[in-house]
Amino acid sequence: MLALTHYAKTQSVYQSQYYRLYFDTDRREYWLSARRKSEYQRLKSDFGSKFGIQGDIEIDFENFDREGSLYYIDFKPEGYSRQCRILLEDGKENYIDVVCYGPAESFEVIERIEDAADQRE
Repeated sequence: MLALTHYAKTQSVYQSQYYRLYFDTDRREYWLSARRKSEYQRLKSDFGSKFGIQGDIEIDFENFDREGSLYYIDFKPEGYSRQCRILLEDGKENYIDVVCYGPAESFEVIERIEDAADQRE
């Protein structure tokens, strides 16, 4: 997941086009697309593969756009996305967040510790 965000950010600048990372919560999968002409198309490389989300993982999104069961974040040719967060939790009280703290920053993985001050909210 983190590799897709880094690839999308880099390629959007390098190719001067929009990239979008999609999450389908009904099908429990995610993939990367690029805008070709006026629509987004899944990449025809390994980065465009559909990746599954295990059934025991709860996933939530902060500051993502949404269309039905599809959540997504755009990566712009200027090198920006938006501040957002993907929250992942399993049934064993393990928590991981994939966070972008600002439009020009890269995504990073943060291990969430319950009852501790949230890192860099």
